Amino acid sequence: MDVARLRALQHGITATGTLDRLESLAAGQHINTVTGGDTADSFRILLAIRLRHQARCRANHLTVDNIVEPDKLSPEVLAELKQALRQLKALQDNLQHEFGSRP
Repeated sequence: MDVARLRALQHGITATGTLDRLESLAAGQHINTVTGGDTADSFRILLAIRLRHQARCRANHLTVDNIVEPDKLSPEVLAELKQALRQLKALQDNLQHEFGSRP
């Protein structure tokens, strides 16, 4: 996850892996602990959705990809996905505000 990677670089954190970076950022008070936890939860949700999709592809002898079709998700999983994406969008917006707009 680019936000965790960028924030870790910004604060000299050498942890590798998104969850370790988020934990280190929160422990060092570089991000709010609630934000760190919510972001970690969002990351886990996205990862789980992606892995379930890939497992279904493999089980059905289809090409394994990362293209998850939202209309094929249950209402509960779709709600989780939307909440996770809102959380990550808020972090990206914050990062964009801090470092300036994209070209």
